[in-house]
Amino acid sequence: MYPEPIENFYVPIDLSEALELLAKHSNGARLIAGGQSLVPQMRAREVKPRTLIDLNGITDFTAIEIDGERLRIGALVRHRAVASDASLHAHCTAFAEAALAIGDRQVRNRGTLLGNIVNADHTADMLGPAIALDARLGIVSAAGGLRSEPVESFVTGPRECGLATDEIVSFMDIALSRHRSGSCYLKHGRVAQDRATLGVTARIIIDAKGACVEARVVVTGVLPKPVRVGEIEAELLGRPVDRFDLPSLSELAADRVATQSDELASSTYRTQLIRVMTPKAIANAVQRAG
Repeated sequence: MYPEPIENFYVPIDLSEALELLAKHSNGARLIAGGQSLVPQMRAREVKPRTLIDLNGITDFTAIEIDGERLRIGALVRHRAVASDASLHAHCTAFAEAALAIGDRQVRNRGTLLGNIVNADHTADMLGPAIALDARLGIVSAAGGLRSEPVESFVTGPRECGLATDEIVSFMDIALSRHRSGSCYLKHGRVAQDRATLGVTARIIIDAKGACVEARVVVTGVLPKPVRVGEIEAELLGRPVDRFDLPSLSELAADRVATQSDELASSTYRTQLIRVMTPKAIANAVQRAG
């Protein structure tokens, strides 16, 4: 199937021009960066934009940089850059693992990290790492200036997010811990390059005495949106990492996360995946925290 006809196509050269165009064409305009989510939706006529605003001319959106104790990722940073960037491998390993797990080489060459998040598909690979690492989005509009919102609250449901029609997500911001930290993303799919039947992300921060001072465990691939397993996080907090009871955490995760059946897997199978993958993700994150 072919998309509905497009009336206008713009390639702004900076953010201010993009915001002006978006405000002018707010009814029926869509932003395009990598197009790996939007174009298939247009071909299926799930979305029918009359105007496309291509962000690829905005060079300020392409950087990955560390500014003090924060790491910033621009809106046009592609999955292949995430997978190979030394800063992300050192501080946010889960993002690098998620990037390597996305699609095939063509998708990774074109798709963007922030596009994967804004699309808000419950099987998206980048949502778990973003929430586990407490990432915040820098969102701009012509009328309201810049605002910051955690990814955790930004995603409200399957393909639903808190982005107004006149707003653009320009970057993602991650606070770097002063303590030792490690993260891990594990994905299970039916075949290589498939959507995530289930994803588990863990982030562990350890103090100088080897105790856990912060823990986040996020499960993706379950409707309606990513799930933080708060009971496990509470169990880990304050406990020496060499005393983590991984078998009991496995059962706790399987008991606390509700699953569903769909074309990818049954609810029972997803629950078993949670039971197996959760302790492994935590163990990997602890190992990387050193």
